[in-house]
Amino acid sequence: MNIVYINGFNGENSNKPQILSKMFDVEVYHLKLKFKDGKINTKDLDNYFENNYVDFIVGSSTGGYIGRYYAHKYNIPLVTLNPVVDYIKTFNKIGYKLILDDKFQNLNKLSVSSMTLINKDDELIDYKYTLKSLKGHFKIYPSGGHRFNNLNDTTNDIKDFLRYLFI
Repeated sequence: MNIVYINGFNGENSNKPQILSKMFDVEVYHLKLKFKDGKINTKDLDNYFENNYVDFIVGSSTGGYIGRYYAHKYNIPLVTLNPVVDYIKTFNKIGYKLILDDKFQNLNKLSVSSMTLINKDDELIDYKYTLKSLKGHFKIYPSGGHRFNNLNDTTNDIKDFLRYLFI
């Protein structure tokens, strides 16, 4: 099984790929989203998805937003953790100007087999706005913050969603 994890802003050293590897007993590939001069490394992502088969994507924050594009384009199931819904509004909150290619505009409208995991206490993203903006399966947790420190607690929910998809 080929699982890809896409990190959020400043998440290049995230331990989530290791947690997911233990969760699924497979090596999870960390497709690192790198932020430089207001842009991200989209050519690296394009190249990876064009040349590799992927069973499903897990994306956190901005990685969840960007992952939606690749999930739609290649018909790959997507699990998002506190995904960015409005990247301009979100990055304005942290004082960073992110410039995305046109293909990454209006991603919330794309049809994707997805499960969105949300923490109510996310200090950056309003979970109610996320619920209104995205379609798919949702699971809401009371705590874990924006960094999704409660990822270990989601094992059964993610596995149930994937069993539902792959039956």
